[in-house]
Amino acid sequence: AACAAVAALLPSANGTSRARCTLPASAATLAALDATNSSVAALELSLNAGAEGSVSASGVLFALYGEPTLAAVDPAEGLAAGGTQVTVHGQGFLAMARALVHGYEGAAAAANGSRVALAAAESLRVRFRESPGLEPSLVNDTRVVVTTAYGAEGAAAVGLALNGRQYSPGAGRDAATALQYDFFGVHTPALEAVYLDNEATTLAFFFDAQPTDRGGMTALQPCALVVDAATVALIQGAAADAPLCYWRDDTTLVAELNILTAVRPGVTVALLDGVIGPARLVAADGTRSCPGGEYCAVASAVLDADAPCGPSGCPVPVASLSAPRVLPACGALSVLVLDASASTGGGAVPLDYDWGLDPARTDDAAALGAQLAALPSGAARAQLSVPRGSAFSFALRVRNFLGLESAVITWDVTRAGTAAPAVTIDGGAARLGRPDAAFTVRAVA
Repeated sequence: AACAAVAALLPSANGTSRARCTLPASAATLAALDATNSSVAALELSLNAGAEGSVSASGVLFALYGEPTLAAVDPAEGLAAGGTQVTVHGQGFLAMARALVHGYEGAAAAANGSRVALAAAESLRVRFRESPGLEPSLVNDTRVVVTTAYGAEGAAAVGLALNGRQYSPGAGRDAATALQYDFFGVHTPALEAVYLDNEATTLAFFFDAQPTDRGGMTALQPCALVVDAATVALIQGAAADAPLCYWRDDTTLVAELNILTAVRPGVTVALLDGVIGPARLVAADGTRSCPGGEYCAVASAVLDADAPCGPSGCPVPVASLSAPRVLPACGALSVLVLDASASTGGGAVPLDYDWGLDPARTDDAAALGAQLAALPSGAARAQLSVPRGSAFSFALRVRNFLGLESAVITWDVTRAGTAAPAVTIDGGAARLGRPDAAFTVRAVA
């Protein structure tokens, strides 16, 4: 059965065009699962809403599978610093891999348990609470073995993702009934992600759930106290003043961005080595274990190139234009000002403005186009000399520093019609004269 989903185009990466879509739940999809709780379908793309002749024929396969079952975790506790070998017991751990091996290599390969297990190990991941996914050292249809990384002290829900992305507590379980693994002790603070806020005005460093000692910072202080020099330079950009940071809570460091910041999607940021430690190791007199202690953070993270604002999403630019719709027929007001300063969605950095016009609907298009082309990218106002013409159609698109663009808006302007002057002649309606005779006509216009 066919299952269609709308795709969003992503910026190209490494010379490759990309698109992202979310497949909807489908009764037909669930019905397609076979006795192994899996199936496989061809994945194709259309650039014209699925119209006949517009669908690709790439031969790429996409696996469909039901949730695996998670029955037990052994042992059920270990050091917060990690290093404990843990076995997750259950069923259905090879479903996705078996479907893909069958689709690409045939039934004989899919019946080879070693081949399917090898394919499963490439994508299957286990995590505890929100920790990064762990690669298995052993996997079969009923057992997965991993070695724990760090974890904040206390119970952590066990999740498993056959595709390495969509973690599940297992069929029939939810957050309240998920298997639990207990961490005890402390670990080196782990920097798990960095994201811009949903207005793109601050950059947040997210640590794991174990409270940190905040690097000894209090209130709003220079970022250089806790992040390295290269990261300070990125946040500061071309601004004269050093950037400031603060802790929103014990696990979230926030850097304030300025209008000249060099932070962009895909950049790498890093902590100042050995400065941030666990809050639990702060002595009663306030003495911290870092720098110099056993559990002092040394970490970096990449600002996601495709989702730099995380799940909350980034500000979407919206172009707004204000200008007269009608120019006077004559006089000094042959100057037209197009004002786009009310456009929104720029974030910390001012928007870029792409001004244009429709040459087919604009008089004197070459001269006006040259004036628009001469404007700097950050020009929110376009002041144009419009000495000629009677019809004009302008266009505007705005772009923020994250590369997101608004829809193109248009603005049509006309010049008021020129009325023929009324003339009153002082004299009779007609007068005769020789062709070579000179005469004067007295009139009032």
